[in-house]
Amino acid sequence: AEVKVIFDGVVLSSLYIPELGYIAIIKHGDYLSIYSGMEEVIVAEGTTLKAQQTIGTLAQTDLEQTAKLHFEIWFQKQRLDPEDWIISQ
Repeated sequence: AEVKVIFDGVVLSSLYIPELGYIAIIKHGDYLSIYSGMEEVIVAEGTTLKAQQTIGTLAQTDLEQTAKLHFEIWFQKQRLDPEDWIISQ
């Protein structure tokens, strides 16, 4: 499955952590969106993104045969409820 950015922004960081998979951190002004559990990130640091642009693909877990995205929204140092930011398709 494709992972798409929730809002216009700039790729702040892209990294790999063994237990979390690939991670992308996107800056949207004073907000950050964080996506982890990806198999790959296809955007480079510093890339300007438009809302709904694909940033990577979701990894499938070996045991459950499912894919799970870990998604966070931050306003400065405050963690927000990400449900308000998700667009249903």
